Amino acid sequence: SIDKPKDCSNNNGGTLIAFEAHNGDPNDSQDQVVYRLNGTRLERSLDGGNTFVNLTTSLVRIDELKFYVVGSESTDNLQPRILVIMNGVAGVSTRYETKFNLQTTITQRIPDIP
Repeated sequence: SIDKPKDCSNNNGGTLIAFEAHNGDPNDSQDQVVYRLNGTRLERSLDGGNTFVNLTTSLVRIDELKFYVVGSESTDNLQPRILVIMNGVAGVSTRYETKFNLQTTITQRIPDIP
């Protein structure tokens, strides 16, 4: 279920992330934005995971996509943040491929700590 905030900070991380869009209704789980890895392609849903579209071309192979979330509950006294780790390969052929490793941290703009 993607209708309740959940942390995912264990060693395995999570394989998808869902969040409320800036103009979304917190009481409507059908308007969540969802990102996931499907096979080797990054996908996004704007309707709570009912339909997905590819965000990556077939020339990009994503081998790993993990999300580590802390502070998702508004009462946990932690500022929400997400660590995203992605790695894979891009290129038109084996001879001309480039490996990539991406790591970034995301936080919300509005402080969540009372």
